[in-house]
Amino acid sequence: MDEHNYLTKALIRALQERWGRSITIPNDCEFLAKDITKRTSQYISVNTVKRLLGFLPYDKSHRLSTLNVIAEYLGYASWSDLSTALSGKNSAFEDVSSTVDAATLPEGAELKISYAPDRLLQLVHHAGNSFTVAASERSKLQAGDQIEVAQFTVGYPLFVTSVIRDGQSLGSFTAGKVGGILSIKIRS
Repeated sequence: MDEHNYLTKALIRALQERWGRSITIPNDCEFLAKDITKRTSQYISVNTVKRLLGFLPYDKSHRLSTLNVIAEYLGYASWSDLSTALSGKNSAFEDVSSTVDAATLPEGAELKISYAPDRLLQLVHHAGNSFTVAASERSKLQAGDQIEVAQFTVGYPLFVTSVIRDGQSLGSFTAGKVGGILSIKIRS
């Protein structure tokens, strides 16, 4: 993969994490542009966002002022700082592409998992691949559910191999089918 495509994909992941929603179709850019304008107080057009994320062709360089607005939205002082982070030369985005194996977690570890469009799960790890859902926002999984998950990977769906609710097996469950997991936070 060339560096431009890598940066575009890393930028999309970073924007999805900041916005809290998936960016999978051109229409998503309209709502993202509004959020960028709202949070930075600087106007950015829908078509600019579409060009930046590859939904519209663009054979020129983007204006630095536009790129700096994106950087500000993502919490960086400048586009230079953001592009350094996105290119992997800075640790700021290392967790965006991380994978967590359940078997490596200590018992009692807490995970916060977010996935599109605005779902949030808080899980408590037991032994092996076993977790309890401690809290759930806008997810079909509910607090108290006992689930089994072998691995969590940002950018990929959450594959739950077993869900047990009130002693009843509900089978398997897949969350974040479009856009995958947006973020993983762990507290041991």
